[in-house]
Amino acid sequence: IDDDEHNATEDGSLPPLLPESSASSISHGEVADFFDMVADCTTWLNESGADFGPLGFSVLSGGIARGPGDERSPFFLEDPGVKKTTGQAENVARSLSLTSWRTILRR
Repeated sequence: IDDDEHNATEDGSLPPLLPESSASSISHGEVADFFDMVADCTTWLNESGADFGPLGFSVLSGGIARGPGDERSPFFLEDPGVKKTTGQAENVARSLSLTSWRTILRR
């Protein structure tokens, strides 16, 4: 760990922003389109198994991603910070239950 970066967050402040990359940037409209698509894809609720987890969205790649096979949530939304720093998939929608997801889809 770089001492300057490490010391910058010891005071409780947020770490510096990640550098912007136009190659992986997505627009607000693309994110909205994705969630519109999700609302139409109720079959996703039945598409998980031991070898693969629920479908979802990767903020870093700007595309569809699958969560880990042991994921309980019916939807996967990749935590970009965890993915960028550790390479591991972490679901920020992990507290979403099947019942609440069905309620959202019905609205």
